[in-house]
Parts: sequence; structure tokens; C-alpha cells
Amino acid sequence: MRNVNLLLELQRFCDQEAEIKKRQRESVFSLLALEKTFTAAEKQWNELKQSIASYKGLLMAENLQLETIEANIKKWNTELFTTHTANPKYLRDIEAKIKENETAKSHSEDKVLEIMDLLEADEAKSIQIEKDYLDAQSLLQLKKDAHAVLVGETNSSLQDLERKKSELRLQIDEEWLATFDKTFLQSQGKAVSLISKGVCQICRFMLPTSKLDQLYTQKDELHFCDNCKRIIMVD
Repeated sequence: MRNVNLLLELQRFCDQEAEIKKRQRESVFSLLALEKTFTAAEKQWNELKQSIASYKGLLMAENLQLETIEANIKKWNTELFTTHTANPKYLRDIEAKIKENETAKSHSEDKVLEIMDLLEADEAKSIQIEKDYLDAQSLLQLKKDAHAVLVGETNSSLQDLERKKSELRLQIDEEWLATFDKTFLQSQGKAVSLISKGVCQICRFMLPTSKLDQLYTQKDELHFCDNCKRIIMVD
């Protein structure tokens, strides 16, 4: 009977250990999901910042180009109205240059308006995208802090459970312990199942009356569920 109770206690320690490790895994998965969200938000924010910077650079360059064109128009207009030459070809050349620059000016102004529209659209989007980025960053940091606390607390609990398991294993008969270890590996970490109202609490198999009689009369022996092959004990 003593070995039976010790095996049950060992299984309970193993269950606690499994539950703690499950919490750690879930925390890691949650952290990875938030890292993925943050990485996507960071990428989007960086790409938008680069786009805004690019449009600002283009706008500056286009404005400089526009200033140059306007200066040329002013120069050729001045030349046209102040020249003392009556050479028709020279005057036609000046008028052609003025027309050419005015056409370039019109194209440049259209380009400036187009860039300004694109820049304005990106800057409008940047408000929400920056907020999403900062929110994702904040959530990730909170999760990292919470995960660090969880790991610290649970690792301490795992160490304590490992100590208790080691101490308990020294008290269990070697044959029973070997059977427990083998069943533990074969049964996904559930070596022992309680029987309640004649039913295995893991696989829900209804034990025959003869098996139940053995459980109650032969309490110092190992018994196994006919269905899931786990070690069974009476609740």
C-alpha cells in the first residue's frame, strides 16, 4: 500500500511539473506571436518613414528645379524686353527658350503637386501606423517582463519539484519505480490513473468487476487498466 501511495504522489509531482512547463510554453508562444506582430509593425513604420523622407527629398529637388526654371524665364524675359538687337532670329530663339521653360515649369508644378499629395497621404497614414508600432512595442515589452517573471517563478518551482521527486523516488521499490518510468514514457506522462465508480479517469474505460475486486483485495500489487495499460489505483 505504501508503494501505491508513493507512486500516486510521484505522478502528482509529475503532473504539476507538466502544468508548469505548459505555462512556460504558452508564454513563449505568446511572446513569439507578439514579436511577430511587433516586427511587422516596425517594418511598416520604417518603410513609411523612408517613403516620407523620399517624398520630402523629391519635393525639395523639384522645388529647386522649379526655382531654376523660373529664374531662367525671368532672365529670358528680361533679355527679350531689354535687348537692342533687331535680329528676328535672335528674338525668335529667346521666345522659344521662354516657351520651353514655361512648359517645363508647368510640368514641374504638376510634379510638385503630385509629390505633395503623396506626401500628405503618407503623413496622414503615419499617425495610425506610428501608434500601432508604439502599441506593439509597448505590449511586447510588457510581455517580455511578464515572461521573465514567470520563468523566474516557475523555474524555482520546477527545481523544488525535481528535488521532491528525487527524494520520493528513493523511497519507492525499484521494481515499482521501473514500471512507473516505463509506463510514464509510453503514456504521454500519465503513468497512473485513478479509478472512480469503476471507471478509469483517463481513458474512461469501465473496469470489469473482477478487476475491481483485485484492486480492493490486492492493494500491495500493481494493477493496470485493461484498455490504456496505465497503472490504476482506487480513488
